[in-house]
Amino acid sequence: IKKVKIINSKILLIHFNPDNNFNYWHFGNSNNWILNSIQYYDIILTWGKFLTKKLHSVGAKKIEYLPFGCDTEIHYPHNLNSNEYKKYHSDISFIGSWDLEREEIIKQLLEFKITIWGNGWQKSSHRIKKLWTREEITGINFSKICIASKINLNLIRKQNIPGHNMRSFEIPASKGFSINTFSTEINEIFDEGVDIISFKSIHDLKNKLHYYLENKSEREKIINNSYKKSITHHSYNDRVKKIINLYDQYIQN
Repeated sequence: IKKVKIINSKILLIHFNPDNNFNYWHFGNSNNWILNSIQYYDIILTWGKFLTKKLHSVGAKKIEYLPFGCDTEIHYPHNLNSNEYKKYHSDISFIGSWDLEREEIIKQLLEFKITIWGNGWQKSSHRIKKLWTREEITGINFSKICIASKINLNLIRKQNIPGHNMRSFEIPASKGFSINTFSTEINEIFDEGVDIISFKSIHDLKNKLHYYLENKSEREKIINNSYKKSITHHSYNDRVKKIINLYDQYIQN
């Protein structure tokens, strides 16, 4: 990065890390090289406002907030045939890789009918493995599960709290209903009880699962509101426009 600037000081260098730059507790998310390079970029884009102070502390010059979003060519309400609906339908779905915290949450929800999609769940206990499809899901099939399931669990990892994750936008764009780990920053984007439902404890989560499983009309209100907001303001086209605007401002200056 230093050499690029020496060769051409006018080149605009932008850094974006979809993981937490300061997350050393999960393999592969960051390292000293990544942190040391921060000071050499012209603009740091971050999906988490809570990371701003730390980024300044390692030399970031200019920081801009760039949330995740949805890809409307992938995340949209698919029309499922009977075989697809049979395969993907569930009362409650969780799509994501295994970690111990996620397993501990799901262990406390065994009174519900839950289907788990993703990798790494061979590490889980016998009771949890019985819920696992042994199938990793990406792209269009992710969206098919979202729309076929009554409820999608969005268990946000600790590295993203108090921010959000990609599913925060991808599930609603797919016209799926989700119940999300509570996060202050995602609740600045979506309105609680209007276009997002969050939980703050297992007791709270259980109550909301029971309620929304029995209230289809309430689910549909949230689905429609969150869908409109996601595709209107939070697609990756919107994110690219912001990056282009930042580039134009930089060039003009």
